[in-house]
Amino acid sequence: MSTRPEEKKIVTYNGFPIEVHYKSGLIVSSNLLYDQNMEWAGTITDFNEEDIAKLDISRVSSYSWMVYQLLMRYVPHGNLITYGDLASLFGSRGGARAVGTAMAKNPWPILVPCHRVVASTGLVGRYSSPGGQYTKSKLLRDEGLEIGENGEYDQKN
Repeated sequence: MSTRPEEKKIVTYNGFPIEVHYKSGLIVSSNLLYDQNMEWAGTITDFNEEDIAKLDISRVSSYSWMVYQLLMRYVPHGNLITYGDLASLFGSRGGARAVGTAMAKNPWPILVPCHRVVASTGLVGRYSSPGGQYTKSKLLRDEGLEIGENGEYDQKN
């Protein structure tokens, strides 16, 4: 049996440039691409929506995968949800920390839009990608949300 080599593509997804890493035809990870000014650069093609089915779910726990599926299904572009509210959708009252851990370990930023999950304090909260809260705030602003200079928001899904 032959295995396919690793491959990477630079694509846009929901308007954001990302580098998508494939192995054996499955998406093993993705990375947000930007320069220091958060300007998108380069020639890139649109991500094929059907490729979401190619996420290599063996890379995450069954709990994380279920949380990611809920996030992708119920929190569309331009919307927010708190960690606690996402945990409640999963039926896990008090599971905000577990959801936060799943978001922090998300191997597919942007494809699984963990940047749309925010703290209940009125701040967007932490973000594991380069640039942290600044990047998360910029992504949400680019989706049309009003996010303050220090990461404040006042709208939810």
